[in-house]
Amino acid sequence: MNPLIQRLTESDALRTDKNTPLPILVEQRPVDYYVCPHCKQEIFEKHTFVEEGVERHAECKGAIKWPPTDWSKIDPQWRKLLGGPA
Repeated sequence: MNPLIQRLTESDALRTDKNTPLPILVEQRPVDYYVCPHCKQEIFEKHTFVEEGVERHAECKGAIKWPPTDWSKIDPQWRKLLGGPA
């Protein structure tokens, strides 16, 4: 991080003064995202629909199948509610 930006963001006086513009911090993290096998576009949240029991990508109307759920990453209380293994 730039030393000047670090000093600005670590200053208690500047951080508590909400009227002093401070630079936005940019943090990066790896993110998994889904790509439609038909049109090769990213599948965004709420960009799918179900038609006659088949889930489809809203942009290209291609039939899609989600990867299996990794139930080990889901809290046991939610597993029971979602119908997964106990």
